[in-house]
Amino acid sequence: AIEVKDTTYKGVIMVVYHSPSASDGDFIRFLEDIVELLAVRDQCIVIGDFNIDLMTDSYYAKKLKTGMCGFGMKQYVDKPTRVTKNSRTMIDLVFANQK
Repeated sequence: AIEVKDTTYKGVIMVVYHSPSASDGDFIRFLEDIVELLAVRDQCIVIGDFNIDLMTDSYYAKKLKTGMCGFGMKQYVDKPTRVTKNSRTMIDLVFANQK
């Protein structure tokens, strides 16, 4: 994460990558721990490859949405970000809060 202090934006920007081979639960717990610290005190943008498909109602998709919402974070991507011949997923996400 980097802290930005500019005339147009003051806050923290964090880029994340969740490896598909890593545990979804561990990733969400790690993310929540960091976002809890950052989002409470500043404007915060979290962007990256989450590898959790928010186009599904899976347990971890719901947990990610609910957890981030609990910190005042809104998810801004509303279309599939990975499209193949056989699938469409929304795994590249942008969350931000408004302070």
